[in-house]
Amino acid sequence: LDTSAITKRINLKTSSVDSLRINAFLDISPSLPIVAASKGQVASGPKPRQAVIFDLGTVLRIRLASPGNDFFPERVVLSNLMTGDTVPILSSWANSMRTEITLDAPIQPGELYKLETKRGFVSDIFGMENDSASWNFKMRTRKEYGELAFNLKVPQESILLFELLDAPGNVVRRKIVRSGEEEKITFPYLLPGQYRARVILDANDNGRWDPGKYDEREQAESVVYFTETISLRSDWELFFDWIPDFSQSVDNQ
Repeated sequence: LDTSAITKRINLKTSSVDSLRINAFLDISPSLPIVAASKGQVASGPKPRQAVIFDLGTVLRIRLASPGNDFFPERVVLSNLMTGDTVPILSSWANSMRTEITLDAPIQPGELYKLETKRGFVSDIFGMENDSASWNFKMRTRKEYGELAFNLKVPQESILLFELLDAPGNVVRRKIVRSGEEEKITFPYLLPGQYRARVILDANDNGRWDPGKYDEREQAESVVYFTETISLRSDWELFFDWIPDFSQSVDNQ
């Protein structure tokens, strides 16, 4: 699922590099609130009642401000606070630059967890390492979400970008449809709220809407909005048939 990632800083021990005092940090993404640690202190997370709520499909990542040197998987612990069990974590560098670590774990809906990073879990190329910290978080349940589905009629030899927008107009889901047949598009795990849908006729197959070029007499790519705003509630499943009429294109976003 597409989820927004908000980062939070964790102080690292100050280190001397080339006679300069450097303050660095780790980022936890998505957001995990912490109390920053001063030198010699320990950062601690919130009490269980202050647990952060994560969407289903959330991927836990630790982001470094500078390239990493090494990390020790045994120094990160994930516990299920409802069962008391320790949850296995598969830790790995997420990219070749070693600026991000992925924590892959079987996180269950509706469960309450505690993530602990012990002192020295990860260090960077300057020799700085993290202080200890812990966070509580809970996953949403499936019943907290709704689902939208569209039976979309796609013109022959066309490529459409199907976008689902929230009330402020932000794109929350996107799908590329390459077909001349009817195509069922399903968006599970949507939070309750108001949604709109639009399709973009992606004439040049570059995965985005392109405006027109006046000097080259090139028209903007066509955009058609679904005729109604959709109100979605938790534990609802809504289905719509849609044949986009590109003669009604608004020609902009």
